[in-house]
Amino acid sequence: MTMKFLTTAALLLGAGLATGAQAATYEAQVVRTQFGIPHITAKNYRGIGYGQGYTFAQDNLCLLADKVVTVNGERSKHFGPDATTVIAFTDIKNLESDFFFRANTDIDNLRAGRAKGSADYRELVDGYVAGFNRYLADTPKDKLPAECGDKAWLRPITVDDMLRLNEERMIQASGGAWLRQTNAAAPPTAEAALKPAASLGLPNMAEMIGLGSNGWAFGREVTTNKSGLVLGNPHFPWEGTNRFYQTHLTIPG
Repeated sequence: MTMKFLTTAALLLGAGLATGAQAATYEAQVVRTQFGIPHITAKNYRGIGYGQGYTFAQDNLCLLADKVVTVNGERSKHFGPDATTVIAFTDIKNLESDFFFRANTDIDNLRAGRAKGSADYRELVDGYVAGFNRYLADTPKDKLPAECGDKAWLRPITVDDMLRLNEERMIQASGGAWLRQTNAAAPPTAEAALKPAASLGLPNMAEMIGLGSNGWAFGREVTTNKSGLVLGNPHFPWEGTNRFYQTHLTIPG
């Protein structure tokens, strides 16, 4: 396993990971340009995933590790049952979150879906896992972020973790948005009376504030440089795992 710094902004990553009688090789070149944006070049999807996993760990180690705790239903264990996390843009208590993910994530079905996917897809995910874990293994604890560097919940990730993370992405506007209602679901009874729509748990206005595809426009009268300014809202938050992360991925040819 080697890593060579080419310049202050570029590095080569390489690793050979043995699996039974075979060995998977991961190689990628990473160049960071202005604002630290990573440009990753590799010969195949395995290498692209490797570079992406490594650079994302460099920039967002604790963020991803925290979300891995969430999708495995272990937030109460590490952060307490009454603390909150954000699921589908809503603050949810850890115990509610744990119950939902443990009850509704079918890991066997997710594994079966992965097996039916393309080889490129599987190699991309395998590479990402290897890259994230490479960064974690190579970085001394005293160089890791203080937020999570010495915490028990920071650990190497697995392919199963990635499948769970992907599932969580896919239910943002479906099952995740109805997390509390799903947790509280019970079989209907013959005596149950019809309830008005307002009591069915539909999102209320307070929960929707700050969410939407819009922007702020400021005229020259209120800006420092006396020029107009438009701030775009990308429909997703500016923080957490739903925020955008800019990267440039290239497989030559």
